Amino acid sequence: MKRLGIVGGLGPETGCMFFLNINNHVIKERNIQPDIIMENVPMPESVLKELAHGKKPAEVLALLSRSVTRLNIIGSEIIAIPCNTVHTFIDQLRFISKIPILSIIEEAAKECKRKGVKNIGIVGSTTSIKENLHSIELSKRNINCIIPTIEQQEKISEIIVKTVMNQVKKNDKIELITILKDIKNRGADSILLACTDLRTIISSSDIDIPIFETTSILEKAAAQAIMK
Repeated sequence: MKRLGIVGGLGPETGCMFFLNINNHVIKERNIQPDIIMENVPMPESVLKELAHGKKPAEVLALLSRSVTRLNIIGSEIIAIPCNTVHTFIDQLRFISKIPILSIIEEAAKECKRKGVKNIGIVGSTTSIKENLHSIELSKRNINCIIPTIEQQEKISEIIVKTVMNQVKKNDKIELITILKDIKNRGADSILLACTDLRTIISSSDIDIPIFETTSILEKAAAQAIMK
């Protein structure tokens, strides 16, 4: 099997779950633990907030670049980044990496196409929405995208930051479910949880339309890639 390098720390709980789920998937398939290395990127809370609310701080690219470079040096053969928002830098990171970097954006779009999605509501950070990270790939596959209102998007980004910093409250989940229901009422036949941390507070039992959870999609893609 190939050695997987994970750029983690962009949601510590999500990163650890990502590592563990891939580990368990490979054990189930091959009866052996995979070779995985995870970097924990030291992302300051102030920078995280800027990134979630529509900015692209140079410090984020610098931190990611150093992590990708180190994973190259220590022998990783594939890299995965369990964070949708930082995929705004995917082209720059792929340019400096000598090994393949999986894209959570591309994998999610392929999965939605396979499942016959026609109209999908995208719930992610302001940066992800502003940069059309998912909309571009989904549109290539003739999938219509429905995004939150400006007010809803501000609230979603606040909830994302709270989730990463382990500060989320019960009312935050209630507000998020209300937003999802509104997006459904506006024509969505499914929801794309386009933030890796949102799965820690939202599940398919919270709304009566299919939810495509990007982290799980990337986990499966990464597991398959390292077992080839």
